[in-house]
Amino acid sequence: METEARVTDCRHGLIRTSALTLRITNDFNKLIVSFTYYAHARTYYDNFVSPAARAQGEVFSVYYNALNPQQNTLTPLRFLKRGALSDTAVLGLVLLSMLLLAIASG
Repeated sequence: METEARVTDCRHGLIRTSALTLRITNDFNKLIVSFTYYAHARTYYDNFVSPAARAQGEVFSVYYNALNPQQNTLTPLRFLKRGALSDTAVLGLVLLSMLLLAIASG
């Protein structure tokens, strides 16, 4: 379903390259746009990454899932969260392996 969204903030965001590295970069080509939208008698808040700046208060259309209004078409950040989860899982596996090696050799 379609509804109107309103920009609440637009800023350059710090972007972490992966969960395994401590390096955090400031990518000036990507802006984090925060917005709100109203669906099913409730206000939802979300963010998306944009190559262009948006003015605070700017109104634009957004599509949301009628069965789960919190899901919308402007939030590809789910893929980033999935990547961070897999990085964390790999780090945990490495640490667990090191712990088991230390116990076995000790």
